[in-house]
Amino acid sequence: MSMFDTISPLTPRTLGGTTLRLLDADTVIDDSTGERYRLSGVDAAEVSKIIQGQMKPGEAGGEATTDAVYNLMNNNGYTNVRPILDEDGNIQMDDGGSRVIAEFTNDSGQSFTDKALYEGIYEPSERTNAVQDLIASSGRSQRAMDFLYTGEDEAVNVDDWDLARNSIEKALQEEGFKQFGLKRIAANEAELAQANAAGAGDYYNQNTVETRSTDRTLNNEALNPWSDSFDKGLVSVSEAASGLKNMFGEATDNEYLAEAGRLGVQRNRNELAKYGTSIQDWKDVDSFSDGIDYAVNNTLLSVPYIAIAAGAALTAPLVGTAAGALGAGAGVTSAVTLGASVLAPSSLYAAQTWNEMEGKKNMGVAAVSGILQGTLDRLGLQFIFKGGVASNVLLKEATDTLIKRGLSPAEAVRQVGQATRQTILDFTDDAAKAAKGQLAAKEVAKRLATRGFKGGFGEMGTEGLQELTAYTSAALGSDKTFDWSEATDRMISGAIAGGTIGTTLSVPGAIYDLGAWTDLAVRKAPAEAKRISEAGARVERKRIENGQKAYDQALRDEIYKRTKDGTYDPNKADSDKTREELDTDIEMVRIAEAARTSGTRIQSISEILAEEAALVKSTKDPKQNSVMVNGKPIKAKRNVITAIEDRSLDHEAAPKDSTLGGVVKRAMKGSKKFLVKATSVASQQLRDQSDSIDRLSALVEANLESSYSGRGFESAKFDRVSQYSMMVDDPKDFFSKLNDGKISSDSDKVKISDRVYDVLLSASLGGKFDPNLVPKDTKGRDEIIRLGKDLETLSEKMYDNQKFYNPNLNRIDNYLFKFKTLSKGAVSANRSDFEAKLVEAYSDKGMTAKKAKDLVDRILDNSEINTIDDAVNESFDVTKGGIVPGSHRERSLAMSEKKDASGKLVFEDYMERDLFANVATAAKSAARFEMHRKYIGENGEIIAALLDKAQYDDGVAKEEVDRIAYEVRDFLNAESGNYKRPTSDEGKKLVAMQKSLMFLATFSMLGLATVSSIVEIALSGRALTADQIYRRKGSESGGTSLEAFGSEFAKVLADLMGFTSNTLRWKDPGIGKQSEGQKIIRDLGYYDWDVGAATVTGVSETNPLHQRYYELFFKMTGLTGWTNFTRAMRASIAGDFIYDHVNKIVEFRKKQRSNPKVFKDNDIQESEEMLRNIGINVDDMANLQEKLELAGLTPEEEAMHLENMRTGTFNFINDAVALPTVGNRPLIYQDPRFALLTQFQGFIATFSANHIPKMYRQYIRRGNPSLKYNAFALMTTMIMLGFASQYLKDLIKFAGSDKEMMTAGNPYLDKSEYIQRGIRASGLLGVSERLLDTAGFGLYDDGRSKNSLDWAWKTISGEAPAAGIINRTARIGSNLMEGEFAEAGTQASKFIPGLGVSGGAPRIGDAIDALTPDSWNFKGDN
Repeated sequence: MSMFDTISPLTPRTLGGTTLRLLDADTVIDDSTGERYRLSGVDAAEVSKIIQGQMKPGEAGGEATTDAVYNLMNNNGYTNVRPILDEDGNIQMDDGGSRVIAEFTNDSGQSFTDKALYEGIYEPSERTNAVQDLIASSGRSQRAMDFLYTGEDEAVNVDDWDLARNSIEKALQEEGFKQFGLKRIAANEAELAQANAAGAGDYYNQNTVETRSTDRTLNNEALNPWSDSFDKGLVSVSEAASGLKNMFGEATDNEYLAEAGRLGVQRNRNELAKYGTSIQDWKDVDSFSDGIDYAVNNTLLSVPYIAIAAGAALTAPLVGTAAGALGAGAGVTSAVTLGASVLAPSSLYAAQTWNEMEGKKNMGVAAVSGILQGTLDRLGLQFIFKGGVASNVLLKEATDTLIKRGLSPAEAVRQVGQATRQTILDFTDDAAKAAKGQLAAKEVAKRLATRGFKGGFGEMGTEGLQELTAYTSAALGSDKTFDWSEATDRMISGAIAGGTIGTTLSVPGAIYDLGAWTDLAVRKAPAEAKRISEAGARVERKRIENGQKAYDQALRDEIYKRTKDGTYDPNKADSDKTREELDTDIEMVRIAEAARTSGTRIQSISEILAEEAALVKSTKDPKQNSVMVNGKPIKAKRNVITAIEDRSLDHEAAPKDSTLGGVVKRAMKGSKKFLVKATSVASQQLRDQSDSIDRLSALVEANLESSYSGRGFESAKFDRVSQYSMMVDDPKDFFSKLNDGKISSDSDKVKISDRVYDVLLSASLGGKFDPNLVPKDTKGRDEIIRLGKDLETLSEKMYDNQKFYNPNLNRIDNYLFKFKTLSKGAVSANRSDFEAKLVEAYSDKGMTAKKAKDLVDRILDNSEINTIDDAVNESFDVTKGGIVPGSHRERSLAMSEKKDASGKLVFEDYMERDLFANVATAAKSAARFEMHRKYIGENGEIIAALLDKAQYDDGVAKEEVDRIAYEVRDFLNAESGNYKRPTSDEGKKLVAMQKSLMFLATFSMLGLATVSSIVEIALSGRALTADQIYRRKGSESGGTSLEAFGSEFAKVLADLMGFTSNTLRWKDPGIGKQSEGQKIIRDLGYYDWDVGAATVTGVSETNPLHQRYYELFFKMTGLTGWTNFTRAMRASIAGDFIYDHVNKIVEFRKKQRSNPKVFKDNDIQESEEMLRNIGINVDDMANLQEKLELAGLTPEEEAMHLENMRTGTFNFINDAVALPTVGNRPLIYQDPRFALLTQFQGFIATFSANHIPKMYRQYIRRGNPSLKYNAFALMTTMIMLGFASQYLKDLIKFAGSDKEMMTAGNPYLDKSEYIQRGIRASGLLGVSERLLDTAGFGLYDDGRSKNSLDWAWKTISGEAPAAGIINRTARIGSNLMEGEFAEAGTQASKFIPGLGVSGGAPRIGDAIDALTPDSWNFKGDN
């Protein structure tokens, strides 16, 4: 017999209509069967019982609790028994095995235990599971919220559950604490405050609580109410998001989603209840300080919602434009834009209404409520943020000015009403004075008051209506009872809070207004020297000097015209001159002044190069007369040019200061080379001193700001390649058409190319391609004919351009029909056979095994060597001997046409057979030769001549000139692939090993490179004003920058979906329809490998096989698409940016011509600087724009205009998305000895050497106020995106991990390290981040290095990704030897692309661990 069989309570409690009887509050017996049930998850106070004839007294509150439970179960129908089953489907029993664990439910299936826990009838115990704990916690939170938000005069709604809970509480007090004279200790401050407010404070200890929080008083008043209010706003948004999830789940019958949303709502409400109290109700305001707290608390509470509404409104044009880009009509686009502006806030408001509903809920009512509230939000935002842009006095002045200019009053009022601050100032006679007038204290105070009134009044109405809408909808759409007094109170409270919020938030708008006028006041002030760069200052000095020279020359010319002997005395007394002579004098001066104005023009780099080439020619041929170039006579002063190599050797041989000071000075100079561009060879002082050094700096693109327009050496080479590439069909399109729209594999491309080569050569007679000779039944005939014509045109163009620099150049008919480059992949794969064939085929030319080996080393190691003739050319150093044209020359070995005795092509297997790859190589070779001759000169003579002028004409010390020559030589050798190349066999083997390690490191470590690149999108808005981004329509595109961004983003998404679909179907539709931005970057050559995603990350592989894998890898990881997207975004707004500034300059110059008193202001100076810094010739573009408006341009002028636009757009894009080149990052990145340490650093090195210093110099140090704000906003956004990218990486890496998270998703970082990592991820620290790591401030330093050698290895492997491969391999070996197979599997799986950087690697280790037999436990662990 069980003890329970003898238990009988003193008072029997049988549930009506059943045989179920409560023994106590947690145990029920069925008198018909004798079965006993234990309520699941609860443990209640015991009642008095007779056990085996003995009286056992009950516990405090036991009888009251049992009575309460009995009444609640009896009255609410909780009489259905449902036993709880375990995982195996068996009925669960209690610990003693005598009672069935069961739930008691009503007819609707609701659990009594869950309801009782929620209502506080039971307290959670050790038997309570996690879900029940959450339910109990949610109930406490709800009761606390009800208590906090119930006004003093409001009636408290009490139901049966409340009465039961109060009776239990009363019994506990009377039977327990009060009985023994003890006072209860509240669980926390909230419970103590609730008890005091309810009049039960006497029963509680008022000096302490069980769990004391440091952020509030003992009476639960928040010590930091402002920060708490903002946090509560965020939690409220989270609660609404959970409600949205619950609503969607209910609507779609998705039980998981509905339950997850419901629990999320409860969890967030529980979180809200944890905060201390703060003043959020106007009824609690008793003093001025309370009023301040009330205003700030409500404002901060609303900030997350307002931010969401504002963000939706700001990004709505982007979404609308995206819809338009995807083919939607104008009406649909407008509707999408409007819908997008209210979608996010409406969704949250709908969810809030849904959460407020009770019982059966109506989703349609909630949705309508959300839309109404979202629309009201938009209206409120307009009241808060939209204010007058200027005072009425200024508006009237602007209107009057327009009327004076001939506009009707109505039109003048319309134009002023639509004008920006800048435009209004342009309408006035004195813009600088007008701008300063807006900063007068009276005007500022007046606008602040007006904004506050409008914002407060508008938000008062919208907030009150929102509260009424929410409450009414909650009642209409559910079982909630509508209470008019409660609705009225909520509307009044909402209106008062809204008015306060509107007034408060209007202050930032007024401050912004003040800032905008401050910026305009600075912009309209006379141009200041402190706001122009050193290069800009040099330009201004040159403009003045050029103008004076032009004036003097014009005056001399006019005097000569007016006198027979050329001697005219302008000082002759007036009485001796006739009236006609005086008029002639005035006309002469006018002509000279006109010459001064037009003579201020600054030369372009191309014009400089023409002069320097003429100077070199004159130096080499002293008998030659002076040559007129750019209207100037060029005649050399010397007949010798000091070679760059000689100067470099002099620099190396020069004695060095061996004192401590000299050593330190050299070390400091040397350290800068790790931070600055390889081409930064001269200081600003030297460039000021010597015009020749300034010119040289422009040629090699050494400057962050340039004195000259046009392209430097590397950019010009790149541009010429892109021009050549655009002269033929896109390879993707061509192969798609000739392969029936299917994806072309490498073998497909070879087969198609072989066929096309045969057709083209067969259709060529007498050196000319004849389309009529292409057979009519040729597959793809039209495409092949078009390609043949294009190749013939391109071949002639390349020949003509190269012949300009080498008149003795040989011509080869149908050159591109025959030219084939070496296949480096084939050579690498069969090197020994290739070397043997070289010796056999060219033994008559002295080819030996050693020479063949050296030749192949050069072919494989240098990316600039693409033909056998390139490799044979021993004088590859561009500063001594120069380079030979890569095409159209007499080829020394003619490898592609070499045949054996049987007539078979000897090297056929080693030639590239992809037609377009061969064309690309030929184009690059031609462009390389042209630009070397144009910019560097044969044997480096153009550079050498500039250095001579610097020393002999400008007075620069020989030591400085020699140093510059040495550094320029290093740059040129690095650009040609010859810098610090190993010459020994051991060195070459080490380089090959490095490449293999780096190849593996790329695939195992860059899987998340796209996520890290999210930061780059912030730079898209660099140098743009808020007006350009959000409001002003571009003069070229007709849209805002944001709309352009939206269009590009839509195209990227469409391309991604198309790529996925086509790949699955193995289809290749070609390049397809492109956005404007995509067209521009394709035309500029950004789709080439040389500037693609791999180059941005720092990969510069010469092995074609590796190159193909890299290209595929970066496409699959999304980096290629993302890089092209950010570039296309920038390209889409380049034209608007350029024309905005050009038009501004044109208008200024028109005004200045009509009124010489008009001065150049900071705004115009900034526009000129902006254009000059992206390589545009300001004078030329302004003149061309004026001509374009009047009568159009001549072909020559159109070409000039196009060249300026191409140059400007190219540099504008690169100012946002880093394009690593040899010259724009430190020289160490071209040194193969340090390749392991510089891997993956291409972007950050370029960013550090260019973007960061530009941001500081152009924005922070010299910029107008709006540019400084732009810099601040840009850096803030980059940091924010840095955090976002790292958070996403954590989600990918650690989602589902069983590691305990120290911070948001990362198990290895504490809070300070997490913040530090986010800042680092922004890129703003540049390469200095690596210095911090090396100095011991790394994020993941475990501080456990065994010795100095161990520390050195850890530092190197930490900074050299490829060295980390060795480290991991060693660890795998160690794990295997110790029998730790799971850890070895985890480490090995990190080599797998994608998996190694995600959370998959640890799971592989777990799988291996599960599959490993116990007999393999070499360590003997249990």
